[in-house]
Amino acid sequence: MNQEIEEQAGANDELKEEFKVLMLASLRPYKGVNEFLKLAEEMPQIGFDLILSDSKEDVDFWKLKSNIPENLTILSVQNNVIPWYKSASVVINLTHKDECLETFGMTILEGMKFGLPSIVPTAGGVTELVLDGQNGFQIDYYDLDEIKRVVEEMQTNFQFWQGLSQHALEHSRKFSRENFNEKMSQLLRFQVAPE
Repeated sequence: MNQEIEEQAGANDELKEEFKVLMLASLRPYKGVNEFLKLAEEMPQIGFDLILSDSKEDVDFWKLKSNIPENLTILSVQNNVIPWYKSASVVINLTHKDECLETFGMTILEGMKFGLPSIVPTAGGVTELVLDGQNGFQIDYYDLDEIKRVVEEMQTNFQFWQGLSQHALEHSRKFSRENFNEKMSQLLRFQVAPE
Protein backbone atom coordinates (compact mmCIF):
# COMPACT_ATOMS: atom_id res chain seq x y z
CA MET A 1 0.00 0.00 0.00
CA ASN A 2 1.08 3.52 -0.73
CA GLN A 3 2.79 4.92 2.40
CA GLU A 4 1.26 8.35 1.77
CA ILE A 5 -2.20 6.80 1.94
CA GLU A 6 -1.38 5.09 5.23
CA GLU A 7 -0.08 8.37 6.65
CA GLN A 8 -3.08 10.48 5.57
CA ALA A 9 -5.80 7.91 6.18
CA GLY A 10 -7.90 7.81 9.30
CA ALA A 11 -11.33 8.16 10.79
CA ASN A 12 -14.00 9.53 8.54
CA ASP A 13 -16.79 10.01 11.03
CA GLU A 14 -18.22 13.39 10.16
CA LEU A 15 -21.25 13.95 8.01
CA LYS A 16 -20.10 15.05 4.57
CA GLU A 17 -21.65 17.87 2.60
CA GLU A 18 -22.39 15.53 -0.28
CA PHE A 19 -22.74 11.75 -0.22
CA LYS A 20 -20.44 10.36 -2.93
CA VAL A 21 -19.83 6.93 -4.40
CA LEU A 22 -16.27 6.32 -5.63
CA MET A 23 -15.02 3.66 -8.02
CA LEU A 24 -11.44 3.25 -9.23
CA ALA A 25 -11.11 0.86 -12.16
CA SER A 26 -9.93 0.37 -15.70
CA LEU A 27 -12.06 0.84 -18.80
CA ARG A 28 -12.53 -2.88 -19.31
CA PRO A 29 -16.24 -3.81 -19.54
CA TYR A 30 -15.77 -6.62 -17.00
CA LYS A 31 -14.68 -4.02 -14.41
CA GLY A 32 -18.27 -2.78 -14.16
CA VAL A 33 -17.92 0.72 -15.61
CA ASN A 34 -21.19 0.43 -17.53
CA GLU A 35 -23.03 -0.67 -14.39
CA PHE A 36 -21.48 2.27 -12.52
CA LEU A 37 -22.84 4.64 -15.16
CA LYS A 38 -26.27 3.03 -14.81
CA LEU A 39 -26.19 3.44 -11.02
CA ALA A 40 -25.31 7.11 -11.39
CA GLU A 41 -28.10 7.58 -13.90
CA GLU A 42 -30.66 5.90 -11.62
CA MET A 43 -29.52 7.78 -8.49
CA PRO A 44 -29.34 11.46 -9.52
CA GLN A 45 -29.52 12.62 -5.88
CA ILE A 46 -26.06 11.14 -5.20
CA GLY A 47 -22.64 12.17 -6.52
CA PHE A 48 -20.55 9.54 -8.32
CA ASP A 49 -16.81 9.71 -9.03
CA LEU A 50 -15.13 7.30 -11.45
CA ILE A 51 -11.33 7.31 -11.65
CA LEU A 52 -10.06 5.23 -14.54
CA SER A 53 -6.53 3.87 -14.80
CA ASP A 54 -6.46 4.75 -18.49
CA SER A 55 -4.99 7.64 -20.46
CA LYS A 56 -6.86 10.92 -20.85
CA GLU A 57 -7.20 10.23 -24.58
CA ASP A 58 -8.77 6.80 -24.02
CA VAL A 59 -11.11 8.14 -21.34
CA ASP A 60 -12.16 11.13 -23.47
CA PHE A 61 -12.88 8.84 -26.43
CA TRP A 62 -14.96 6.52 -24.24
CA LYS A 63 -16.88 9.47 -22.78
CA LEU A 64 -17.83 10.61 -26.29
CA LYS A 65 -19.51 7.24 -26.88
CA SER A 66 -21.23 7.12 -23.48
CA ASN A 67 -24.21 8.87 -21.98
CA ILE A 68 -22.71 10.52 -18.88
CA PRO A 69 -25.19 11.68 -16.24
CA GLU A 70 -24.62 15.11 -14.66
CA ASN A 71 -23.98 13.64 -11.20
CA LEU A 72 -20.99 11.61 -12.46
CA THR A 73 -17.41 12.90 -12.59
CA ILE A 74 -15.03 10.81 -14.70
CA LEU A 75 -11.27 11.20 -14.60
CA SER A 76 -8.35 9.50 -16.28
CA VAL A 77 -5.42 8.11 -14.29
CA GLN A 78 -4.51 10.25 -11.26
CA ASN A 79 -1.17 10.57 -9.51
CA ASN A 80 -2.87 11.30 -6.20
CA VAL A 81 -6.19 9.69 -5.31
CA ILE A 82 -6.17 10.74 -1.65
CA PRO A 83 -8.51 13.73 -2.16
CA TRP A 84 -11.01 11.41 -3.83
CA TYR A 85 -10.96 8.96 -0.93
CA LYS A 86 -11.34 11.87 1.52
CA SER A 87 -14.40 13.24 -0.27
CA ALA A 88 -16.07 9.84 -0.81
CA SER A 89 -18.66 8.18 1.40
CA VAL A 90 -18.43 4.67 -0.03
CA VAL A 91 -16.07 2.87 -2.40
CA ILE A 92 -17.37 0.30 -4.86
CA ASN A 93 -15.96 -2.50 -7.00
CA LEU A 94 -18.29 -3.86 -9.68
CA THR A 95 -15.95 -6.41 -11.27
CA HIS A 96 -17.85 -9.17 -13.07
CA LYS A 97 -16.91 -12.25 -11.04
CA ASP A 98 -17.93 -14.49 -13.94
CA GLU A 99 -15.26 -12.88 -16.16
CA CYS A 100 -12.56 -11.81 -13.71
CA LEU A 101 -11.76 -12.66 -10.10
CA GLU A 102 -10.00 -9.92 -8.19
CA THR A 103 -7.05 -11.44 -6.35
CA PHE A 104 -6.88 -8.53 -3.91
CA GLY A 105 -8.77 -5.27 -3.78
CA MET A 106 -6.13 -2.61 -3.13
CA THR A 107 -8.55 0.25 -3.90
CA ILE A 108 -11.04 -1.26 -1.45
CA LEU A 109 -8.38 -1.53 1.26
CA GLU A 110 -7.24 2.02 0.61
CA GLY A 111 -10.83 3.20 0.95
CA MET A 112 -11.21 1.26 4.20
CA LYS A 113 -8.14 3.07 5.54
CA PHE A 114 -10.19 6.26 5.14
CA GLY A 115 -13.16 4.67 6.91
CA LEU A 116 -15.12 4.05 3.74
CA PRO A 117 -17.64 1.21 3.66
CA SER A 118 -17.36 -0.87 0.49
CA ILE A 119 -19.51 -2.75 -1.96
CA VAL A 120 -17.68 -5.63 -3.65
CA PRO A 121 -18.41 -8.83 -5.61
CA THR A 122 -19.24 -12.06 -3.76
CA ALA A 123 -16.12 -13.87 -4.99
CA GLY A 124 -12.41 -13.19 -5.16
CA GLY A 125 -9.86 -11.67 -2.82
CA VAL A 126 -12.03 -8.67 -1.99
CA THR A 127 -14.26 -10.94 0.09
CA GLU A 128 -11.43 -11.18 2.65
CA LEU A 129 -11.60 -7.42 3.10
CA VAL A 130 -15.35 -6.86 3.23
CA LEU A 131 -17.33 -8.61 5.93
CA ASP A 132 -20.86 -8.56 4.55
CA GLY A 133 -23.06 -6.23 6.55
CA GLN A 134 -20.26 -5.22 8.95
CA ASN A 135 -17.87 -2.95 7.03
CA GLY A 136 -19.60 -3.06 3.68
CA PHE A 137 -21.50 -5.44 1.46
CA GLN A 138 -20.80 -8.29 -0.93
CA ILE A 139 -23.20 -7.74 -3.82
CA ASP A 140 -22.61 -8.73 -7.45
CA TYR A 141 -22.68 -6.24 -10.32
CA TYR A 142 -25.91 -7.62 -11.80
CA ASP A 143 -27.90 -6.93 -8.61
CA LEU A 144 -28.09 -3.16 -9.12
CA ASP A 145 -31.37 -2.92 -7.20
CA GLU A 146 -29.71 -4.27 -4.06
CA ILE A 147 -26.66 -2.03 -4.56
CA LYS A 148 -28.98 0.97 -4.89
CA ARG A 149 -30.86 -0.08 -1.76
CA VAL A 150 -27.74 -0.24 0.45
CA VAL A 151 -26.27 2.96 -1.01
CA GLU A 152 -29.54 4.78 -0.30
CA GLU A 153 -29.62 3.32 3.22
CA MET A 154 -26.10 4.59 3.86
CA GLN A 155 -26.99 7.99 2.43
CA THR A 156 -30.13 8.46 4.49
CA ASN A 157 -29.10 6.76 7.76
CA PHE A 158 -25.95 8.35 9.18
CA GLN A 159 -25.74 5.95 12.16
CA PHE A 160 -25.87 2.98 9.77
CA TRP A 161 -23.13 4.49 7.60
CA GLN A 162 -21.05 5.46 10.63
CA GLY A 163 -21.14 1.91 12.03
CA LEU A 164 -19.97 0.50 8.70
CA SER A 165 -17.31 3.21 8.50
CA GLN A 166 -15.92 2.45 11.96
CA HIS A 167 -15.78 -1.28 11.20
CA ALA A 168 -14.05 -0.57 7.86
CA LEU A 169 -11.33 1.41 9.61
CA GLU A 170 -10.91 -1.23 12.33
CA HIS A 171 -10.75 -4.09 9.83
CA SER A 172 -8.23 -2.23 7.65
CA ARG A 173 -5.75 -2.26 10.53
CA LYS A 174 -5.38 -6.03 10.07
CA PHE A 175 -3.78 -5.19 6.72
CA SER A 176 -1.41 -2.47 7.96
CA ARG A 177 2.27 -2.36 7.01
CA GLU A 178 3.21 -2.99 10.67
CA ASN A 179 0.93 -6.01 10.93
CA PHE A 180 2.29 -7.38 7.64
CA ASN A 181 5.89 -6.94 8.83
CA GLU A 182 5.11 -8.66 12.14
CA LYS A 183 3.44 -11.62 10.40
CA MET A 184 6.39 -11.97 8.00
CA SER A 185 8.84 -11.88 10.92
CA GLN A 186 6.85 -14.58 12.70
CA LEU A 187 6.82 -16.69 9.56
CA LEU A 188 10.57 -16.29 9.04
CA ARG A 189 11.30 -17.12 12.69
CA PHE A 190 9.17 -20.23 12.35
CA GLN A 191 10.92 -21.26 9.10
CA VAL A 192 14.44 -20.94 10.53
CA ALA A 193 13.68 -22.30 14.00
CA PRO A 194 15.70 -25.44 14.80
CA GLU A 195 13.74 -28.67 15.04
